[in-house]
Amino acid sequence: MKRILSLFILFLSLHLPYSCSEDECDSFTLLESRIKTIVSSIGSVEKNTFTDITTSSFLTAAIRFEITEMEFSEIAKTRNTEYHPLVSSALACSPPEPELAYDITKITLTGESAVSLATDEVQAGESLNSIFDVANYDHASLDAFSDDLFDNKGLFGHIGAELILVMNEAPQEPISQRLTLRLDFSDGTFLELETTNFEIN
Repeated sequence: MKRILSLFILFLSLHLPYSCSEDECDSFTLLESRIKTIVSSIGSVEKNTFTDITTSSFLTAAIRFEITEMEFSEIAKTRNTEYHPLVSSALACSPPEPELAYDITKITLTGESAVSLATDEVQAGESLNSIFDVANYDHASLDAFSDDLFDNKGLFGHIGAELILVMNEAPQEPISQRLTLRLDFSDGTFLELETTNFEIN
C-alpha cells in the first residue's frame, strides 16, 4: 500500500503543473534583442488592415514597414535548480519576454522630393511625420506613435510588428517618390529603410 502511495505521489509531482515565485526561480537573466531587418511594402489599407493591392488614391494608399528579423543576446538561464527536486526550474519558471536592448528614441519619415500641401510645402529630406498617420494604431500621428514607444516598447519591437502609414492630408500635386524611414536608438545608432516608389494622384 505504501509503495502504491509513493508511486502515486511521484506521478503527481512529475505531471501536475508547477508554479514558482521569482525568488524560487532566482530570477532569469534579461534576454535582450535588437531590430536587425525591416522590410517595406507599398499597397493599400482597408479597415486598418494592409493589403498588397496598390492604389494611387490618397484615401487608401498605404506603406507597411514590418520587422522580420531580430538579433538576440545569449539565451537566459536560471541559477536555482534545487528548489524542486523533481521538476527543473528551467521548465517550471517561464523566462520573461525579450526586451529591446536600446530604446527607439525617434521615428522619422522623409522623402526624396518636395510634397506640396494646402498650407505648406515639405522639402526633400524634411520630416513628413505630421502628414502621415499610423493606421494600425488608431490613426495616431507618426509623431504621437513615436512618443508612445517610450512607454510601450512592444508597439514596434518584435518580429511581425508593423507600421502601416497613410497620409492624413491630400497633396496639392501628385506624389511619385521613394520615402525613407529612420529609427534612432538610445545608444546613438540608427536604422534606415528606403521604400519603393510611392504614388498619389
